[in-house]
Amino acid sequence: MGWIYAILIIILIGSSLGLVYVICFNKIKENDIRIKEAESIIDESLRNKYDLMMRLDLLLQKYFKTDKPYFKELKELKKEDFSSFTLDRKIEEASLIGLKVINDEDNILKEADYLNISNDIKKIDEKLSAAKSFYNKYTTKYNTLVNHFPSSIIAKVIHSKEKRYYDGKNLNDDIYEDFKL
Repeated sequence: MGWIYAILIIILIGSSLGLVYVICFNKIKENDIRIKEAESIIDESLRNKYDLMMRLDLLLQKYFKTDKPYFKELKELKKEDFSSFTLDRKIEEASLIGLKVINDEDNILKEADYLNISNDIKKIDEKLSAAKSFYNKYTTKYNTLVNHFPSSIIAKVIHSKEKRYYDGKNLNDDIYEDFKL
């Protein structure tokens, strides 16, 4: 009779461990899926913003009657292998250049094409900002699961590693330049 109790206890412990494994596994995978979802939105938005910046470049060339591209570095990115983070930074740099050129020339602000591009860029920037925030929120949740017991054990079993935040900074290293303003 004692061996029946021992088997029942083993089954109960095994079931409990299995349940904990399934719950932790599902939480890790759910957060990973949400992170990938945000990455997809970020990638799509960056491609759209890149296309708009190329249209803005053509508009500026036409307006100033020149063949010289204003966003040469951005154009040359197509030849390189780069991350979304790099593309985001380069597009942001190009946007600042474009805004400076446009702010120096008041008449271009009246151009319908410019207004359309400008409005589209603002919409994409809002979408990007929301997607980056979503990405970082679920990266925090994911990293918490990967680093805390008991889910850390499941994370090791399924080879899940800590992910970096969208800004590309590793907050766990000794490089303090990550925090420059």
